[in-house]
Amino acid sequence: MQNNTVPIPISNMVTHVDPHLDEIETIRRFQRGHGEKQLPGSTVAAMNVRFTEGMWVVSSDTYFDSIRMLPIGCVPGTRFNDKSRDGKRIPGHCTCTIVSSHLGLNDPILKRIAEEVLRCDSEPGVKSTELAELVKMGHRRVSNNASVLKWAIALLDAVNVQLAFAYVPAPGNHSLMTIFGQFVNEDRFPDDQARPRLCELVKGSMDRKDRITELSFIADCLIRANHPDTLDLVGFALDHLYNDIIEYRNAIKECRKSHDRITVEMFRADQNRVIDLRVLFVKSDHPSIIRASKHQDAGAAGLLIKRNSAGQVGVFADKNRQGLHIDDLVAMIRWTELPKDQLDRPLVGGAMGIPADLEPAKLWDWLKSDGALEQVPHWYYARGAGHFMNGSLTHPNEPATEIASQFFIDMTHCAFVPEKVREWKRRRGIPLDGGCPPKPKHNQPQRPEDSAAHQTAVRILEEVEANSSPAGK
Repeated sequence: MQNNTVPIPISNMVTHVDPHLDEIETIRRFQRGHGEKQLPGSTVAAMNVRFTEGMWVVSSDTYFDSIRMLPIGCVPGTRFNDKSRDGKRIPGHCTCTIVSSHLGLNDPILKRIAEEVLRCDSEPGVKSTELAELVKMGHRRVSNNASVLKWAIALLDAVNVQLAFAYVPAPGNHSLMTIFGQFVNEDRFPDDQARPRLCELVKGSMDRKDRITELSFIADCLIRANHPDTLDLVGFALDHLYNDIIEYRNAIKECRKSHDRITVEMFRADQNRVIDLRVLFVKSDHPSIIRASKHQDAGAAGLLIKRNSAGQVGVFADKNRQGLHIDDLVAMIRWTELPKDQLDRPLVGGAMGIPADLEPAKLWDWLKSDGALEQVPHWYYARGAGHFMNGSLTHPNEPATEIASQFFIDMTHCAFVPEKVREWKRRRGIPLDGGCPPKPKHNQPQRPEDSAAHQTAVRILEEVEANSSPAGK
């Protein structure tokens, strides 16, 4: 990315609510004056950053430059966002790496921090004791985004200082574990079930000090720099973990109370057979429900459909389930949401219609697209994560879908076996691309009525469509 050579004055900086670690590190870099040459005023603006629940304006840098506003990670398609205008992620980048490239930040320490931030933002397996996850926990516990931002920046500053000066350990051999022990002696974590689990997390973090955003490494940075607020800063993180353990336990109980729990068929192409997929539908605002739904005590759901009190829906696949993909379910939901005419046919052309130049055979692939579609803007597909979301913590103001809860459940009966997907499409006049897939092998003995997979698909669809409607909640 080429650097901007014409200075652009900045008066205001804005990011989305509950900013992630990549936005936070970006803001920290502006606070430290790294953008002042190209974006004069950005240092002061970053000290008073504002938070938005979603800006309904054109995604144009020209517009924001004209009002001296610098959006950070909150408007797809603008210069400091890791998503293109259509919501698709820019490969190999997060907001922090994009900003660093634009500003020409070649400092090796900043590069190392940016690489770690990118890993946490784009790769699976991030531990709960890493700063990226601790930030998310902080947002769940603390309603004031500015407080979480200030705390996280203090920790990142400590990492930056230690990488620069390599201070030796302070006398006393203090560490994250000794701080945890001090808090235990002060009865800071009274829950007898949560405390041992927190101890396990602390021990795990101590084994991963090679990660510069691990809490154990950050604690060492604070201790070695003799930071006056070390106990408060580390205690804030440990409180996040402790409360998250308790909330996770409560979320498991909430999952167990749900009566909308079904098992559907899923075709494993690599094994050429149909297996069972557990689906859980939950009405909840609990932030830990997604992770809890995978727990054995919660039913070990492979697919969670969650509807919150505002009516917004999220579909979440367990990415550890081999062969589980939600592309066809995403396409079904988007098809249902497409603007229709009086004969219930999708509009073609215009601002909200299917692109007029889209080849019919490519319609289904278009509906599966990663990111967001302009015709169905209130849904966002994060294919890599297996998430399809109608609103999120960072975009809470998306209009709630009007699709009935039962209709989501019913669609899962049809979305994971190719023959059933084809029949669903045929009934709606959607072009059937390609021929029939090979007949899968079932785990159970074949019943007479299942002698033809296509007939089975027809029968299931008839039952589903006779008892459900896409409208309502």
